[in-house]
Amino acid sequence: MPLPLFSFAVYLVPGLWGAPLKGMSAMIPPMGTQDFVLGSQMGSGGEHSASTTPQHKYADKLHIYEPEVAKKFGLETYYDYDEALAASKREKKPIFLDFTGVNCVNCRKMEAQVWSDPEVMKRMKERFIVASLFADVDNIYLPESEQYDSKFLGSKVKTIGDKNEDIQATKFNSNSQPYYFFIDENENKLAEKGYGYDPDAAKFVQHLDAVLAQFDANNNQ
Repeated sequence: MPLPLFSFAVYLVPGLWGAPLKGMSAMIPPMGTQDFVLGSQMGSGGEHSASTTPQHKYADKLHIYEPEVAKKFGLETYYDYDEALAASKREKKPIFLDFTGVNCVNCRKMEAQVWSDPEVMKRMKERFIVASLFADVDNIYLPESEQYDSKFLGSKVKTIGDKNEDIQATKFNSNSQPYYFFIDENENKLAEKGYGYDPDAAKFVQHLDAVLAQFDANNNQ
């Protein structure tokens, strides 16, 4: 075997046990969707034991798309915009809106290269209500009572993907993923502009700190 191919094969070996492969993250589907990963059935002492994330709305269907870094660090994730708003009011925390996609290459890069940074994850886990809103999930239908007509889509919002796509467009004038927006419990923006794809962890920490400072200032008035 030529040396470059052998080196590449060696690089991939840790992935068999679920280890993150940052260089390949954009080309690998979410870990939960893979049929076989050595060590994925480890007991409570293993890194890849069953997720302890509370069963928020749609979690039973969407937890398989949760980033591996979120599972590793025990990040609590919401999957519904309205439920995240309710949690923000209850816990008095700002909301980190993660407009993402199951098939989003740059979303996987941000998760592997930026979310995995200890300073980023510390803030996400301790200071924010995190809501991952998938814009390309069109096989999970909303209850009929929650379906509505969308001017942006020009059709009825029937699926979770429809709803998240409509929210991103109508409330934030955006339609690409990944895109992160930060709001308070009253849907007030904590940063005028959203944060798009930029795999610079230090820059993202600065943005999160500015958001948190704005949130604290608003609540101390």
